[in-house]
Amino acid sequence: MKKTFIIAIALMLTMGFAVSGWAIIAGTPHDVNVMRDTGDDLERCAMCHTPHSGQGSYPLWNRTQTGVAAYQLYASPSFDMTMGTVNEEYPVGTANNDHYATTHCMVCHNGVTSSLVNYPGPGSPVNTQYDFTSTLLQSGKSNLGSSMKDDHPVSFTYDPTKDADNNGFRDSLPYGSGSRKAIYGAQGTYPLFTADGLNYTQFECATCHSVHDTVDYPGKSMDDGISAGTQVYFLRGDNTGSGMCMDCHVNR
Repeated sequence: MKKTFIIAIALMLTMGFAVSGWAIIAGTPHDVNVMRDTGDDLERCAMCHTPHSGQGSYPLWNRTQTGVAAYQLYASPSFDMTMGTVNEEYPVGTANNDHYATTHCMVCHNGVTSSLVNYPGPGSPVNTQYDFTSTLLQSGKSNLGSSMKDDHPVSFTYDPTKDADNNGFRDSLPYGSGSRKAIYGAQGTYPLFTADGLNYTQFECATCHSVHDTVDYPGKSMDDGISAGTQVYFLRGDNTGSGMCMDCHVNR
């Protein structure tokens, strides 16, 4: 009995450390309590996830939005890659590919009001503190709008063989034990995503960003709920000296 109890405690501690290390939302700019300056009154996971009535094919997705007709994506004479195959005016994930990370990021970061599918609490009463509006973007620093022409390109097919201007892009390599692929660099592992289920070569917001703030690195601090230090929150690796950028742009 005693041995069983000790094993159970050890398992709980291990799982607790694993969960806390995997997803650190509390106290970050993605914590609804930080956004609303409410202390610790609101359910932080409910800002994006629900155990019931999830939206679309993304796991337990809890947000919905109307009113965004199209996104304008990055384009320039030196851009060598192929844009998303669903519709070049939309991030991959719109229409039938709603499990892509870029589309889910933009539900909040395009500045258009979005609300929960399933509100927390008995009977799921509507609680507007969970509804995301442009006022929560605080000074517009996280408001990308619907024009992404001046942002790093996303929703494109990552192909090192099309590197005409010699960035020195790394080849994608097997990611983990499955067929998912990733860019391996000195700063970490950056995942690529599937396009229409055909391959794992799509570069999305989540290639460089981790919504759950899974990596600790120096230079993160907040001012009035937004990143204000030498580095922003939610990067997949330490970008000191542009190190994470140069994991892809090797020759630059």
